[in-house]
Amino acid sequence: MSIIDNIGAGGLKFSASSDLDLKDKTIQVRIRIPELAPLVLDLEAKVVNVYPRTNKKQSYVHVKFVNLSEINKKQLSVLEELIVRRKLRNTKYSDEVN
Repeated sequence: MSIIDNIGAGGLKFSASSDLDLKDKTIQVRIRIPELAPLVLDLEAKVVNVYPRTNKKQSYVHVKFVNLSEINKKQLSVLEELIVRRKLRNTKYSDEVN
């Protein structure tokens, strides 16, 4: 289990144990968002980059989603939009506009 640091329609970044050798591998990713339960996304992703975090106990892993179904593409787009809206609500600019 890992924590997602960033996610979008094209891929995601998450933290993983630093001893994982994932560069250029294809992995299976299960995404469970508690706020959107019972939505669970089981996706295939290509590891694009792995680099250590400053604590050297974990690494950031960047992946690009591959072989997405049309349903998965739509689900990821909706998820990305929800994240953008949530971030905008938490900014001073957004509060001034509303």
